Amino acid sequence: MDSHSSTLEIRRREMMRLVGGGLVAGGMASLAGCSSDSGGSSSSPFRIPNTQDYNTIQGNLAAGSDYDPWIIPSLIYESYLNYNIETDEIIYNLIDEPSVDGSTLTFSIKDGRKWHNGDPVTAEDVVTQFKIAMLAGGDPQLTQNNPESLFEKINQTDKHTVEVKLSGEFNKQLAIMQIFYAGATGTASLWTPTSVYGKFVTDWDNAATDSERKSVTSELLDFTVEYQDVVGNGLWQIEKTSGTEFTFSLFEDHPDSDNVNFDKIVMPRMNENDLVPAARSNNVTGFQHNNPTASAVESPPSGWKALEVTGDDSGGPALICNHQHDIYGKREVKQAFAHIVNGQGVVETLGEHIATPVPSTYTFAESLMDRYMGEPIKGNLNVYDSSEEATSLLKSAGFSQNGNTWHRPDGKPFSPTISVFDSPPFTPVAKTIAGQLSNFGIKTDVQVVEPGNFFAQFPEGSYDLVVEWWDAGGANPYFGMDRNFVGFTGGSMQYPDEVSVPPVGNMDGKEETVNIQDMLDSILTASTEPEMIQNVRKLAWVTNVTLPEIPTVMTGAVYFYNTDGWNWPKRDASVFGYDDIPAWLMEQGELSQAN
Repeated sequence: MDSHSSTLEIRRREMMRLVGGGLVAGGMASLAGCSSDSGGSSSSPFRIPNTQDYNTIQGNLAAGSDYDPWIIPSLIYESYLNYNIETDEIIYNLIDEPSVDGSTLTFSIKDGRKWHNGDPVTAEDVVTQFKIAMLAGGDPQLTQNNPESLFEKINQTDKHTVEVKLSGEFNKQLAIMQIFYAGATGTASLWTPTSVYGKFVTDWDNAATDSERKSVTSELLDFTVEYQDVVGNGLWQIEKTSGTEFTFSLFEDHPDSDNVNFDKIVMPRMNENDLVPAARSNNVTGFQHNNPTASAVESPPSGWKALEVTGDDSGGPALICNHQHDIYGKREVKQAFAHIVNGQGVVETLGEHIATPVPSTYTFAESLMDRYMGEPIKGNLNVYDSSEEATSLLKSAGFSQNGNTWHRPDGKPFSPTISVFDSPPFTPVAKTIAGQLSNFGIKTDVQVVEPGNFFAQFPEGSYDLVVEWWDAGGANPYFGMDRNFVGFTGGSMQYPDEVSVPPVGNMDGKEETVNIQDMLDSILTASTEPEMIQNVRKLAWVTNVTLPEIPTVMTGAVYFYNTDGWNWPKRDASVFGYDDIPAWLMEQGELSQAN
């Protein structure tokens, strides 16, 4: 492949499967005030547990399954950038800050970046990643939140520079975040050396028929790379693997290797229930726990601290109605459910240490309200907190109540089923919501589905109600709205392309039809921040009226870390707002071994 002319012409819908929302995070980042000895000296290893099955995971992230989506990639691959959700600051990591000139975005790989085999990281590797994602139908390091793409084509202009032709002129900050951050699983990073994956790209480019292209895709999805053979580019390289433990060594040719004063990471395989006991016995050094008990958080092991790390701005479990269903898609039914579902009850189920209620307008996370709530929507939105209003809404839609039991307009019992995949916190939240609806007189069952089957069936719309994820947007409500209206695999939400709503700011006005994609695009193309904020508010109005999702709580994970023998920042340090703890801390020289 010609490294100076490898250009990919991409239809907008196809490209979104490739990069559509860019990069996101799983953990934490750059901590302040830690000592930093240069070196990679002989020392005790940092021990990070991993709950993945080491006997099944492998290194081809395009395979779509059997890979570690976050912990291992955060160590062995370099992230494009990292964003601080508390300070709104960006640190560009693998790349320099992109420039935008009209509809052309250009960015360059930083000098000195190498793959672990000694090859330089090049622009061709980046183009390879985008093309691999294209032919695989997605990339766990590049999210897929939107059926439309920002791009028309991508090419490399020299060994280190990539040029992206955007499909229009966009808000620069949103465009950069859309490409490089606003995503799903783990901080997005470069993982596709052309020396390993370029053969699939070449075969794809040379394929003349759909059958040949499908054959290339099948070969890629079946391609297996044992982790022992993975070629990374991050601060840490894989030294040895087994079914019970991975060992990583410091990559001395990484530009930030002098920031680290220890030279090994050991990653034992553990079950989630074993994490806190392992901390008590000092068999681990730090770990993120997505479902800890309140007692573990309030009273961590001796020498340990516990800190909520991914709470107020990410999202949480939500009730989602089948918008295409003749009953559950009715606006009155969705609004009635919104009045009945009680976030505080969900908090009591999950615990105050990892959950907080969502503001009852169901528009923005609490932390985003000051910036985004305002005229013309402030004070004019529906507030969902009244069982009396739920009763009125159902009766206005033809439902009837016999004693404490509700019936549909056709006289049949009103008895939906909530489908949910078998995973905390979603399963207990579904059961709590079912209890709340049942107590109101809407007998509701819960169907727990194996995750693989759930996500295969969910986009088909074969359900009454589901409990799935509500995305608060993190850096900007736009990124959450994009996901909440459209879904995680383009159209999986069953939400209509167009809806009728009252004019913004006037619930009693004559309804008008709006196009959701046009409204999303209006945010992305806003030329000024005030215009962007106003367009966000307009879509928040549609959210409040039509309820693409009914959020319950914002959930957070808890990071446990051992201060005995290790230098960490203060608990209230703003640097905890970055992603990918502990990998990012190590790279920035903010986490060190005490001497």
